[in-house]
Amino acid sequence: MRTGKWGLPCWLVLAMGVFVLGAAGVSWYMVSHGLHIPPAQEKTEKLPAGVSRVESLERLVAASKKKIELYVENAFPRFILVRVPMRGDDAVDRARNYLEEYKEVYGQSDPNLHLEVQRTTGENDENVIFYQTYKGLQVQGGTITVVLDGNDVLGSVGVLLPAGLEIDTRPVIERQEAE
Repeated sequence: MRTGKWGLPCWLVLAMGVFVLGAAGVSWYMVSHGLHIPPAQEKTEKLPAGVSRVESLERLVAASKKKIELYVENAFPRFILVRVPMRGDDAVDRARNYLEEYKEVYGQSDPNLHLEVQRTTGENDENVIFYQTYKGLQVQGGTITVVLDGNDVLGSVGVLLPAGLEIDTRPVIERQEAE
């Protein structure tokens, strides 16, 4: 795997740059066109008994073979660099197991939120891309890529809808109007 100046995979550096520029472009477009998304009503995130985001992050730090590096924005880890051994029959299983094991770190303990495999890339499927659903509806822009090297998870990059939100998913227009 080619690495750049900072020892990060080149594709990860490029993906982070594109992500930041894309987010800035979307924000500019929405502001310049007078668009705004109404904030969702937050509720207290219900975690399994005895498990918190901090405890889950501490477990992740302890499991990592290298010093963990992360970038957090709006209480969500936009990217995490680790080296965590993970069990599974293939890359998809290992990526799923990783996200399930550390779901509290990613704010994914809400039963309304689910991650589905969108695709895999790389010679040995070392990049597993997931998309997110909320109450069965696909979350626009809710994707996360888990990067693997053999049995080790090297990290993740992306953004997901966090647990603890209550969003009205009822249609605004009638079926006849949509056709």
